[in-house]
Amino acid sequence: MAHNAFTCIGYVIAFSLAAFLPDLDDVEANKVDENWRLIYMFPALIGLIEIFLVLFVYPFEPVRYCIMTGRDEEGKKHLAKVYRKKDPSTPESIDQILSLQYAFMKKSTSMDASSTSFRKAVCGKKYAKGTWVCFFINTFN
Repeated sequence: MAHNAFTCIGYVIAFSLAAFLPDLDDVEANKVDENWRLIYMFPALIGLIEIFLVLFVYPFEPVRYCIMTGRDEEGKKHLAKVYRKKDPSTPESIDQILSLQYAFMKKSTSMDASSTSFRKAVCGKKYAKGTWVCFFINTFN
């Protein structure tokens, strides 16, 4: 979502800056004009802001993060914000349903945040292929 929003904002800024460019027919004005630098700089600046936000501001998915760090009660609170009882006549309470769902998620989460470094998560043998795919997708985007 952030990528798409920042991309659209970058396009709007770049197209707005194009309004300051000289007319296409004025060849001499186009030769000396330096506004193209600004037009290329703004989307790049927005990309850098996006990279900063992804690395330092946006948190992990709350439930998975709570599972990886061992914060079970906090994870169940996050689940309670998302899950509702589908059928009110079922005998299980919402707490029992949330506990079952949390246990299932805990069993299916294989990453331990305390033993996995950022370097391992990005460049480790298990994730190297995905890292390169993401790198090239972003490069050619």
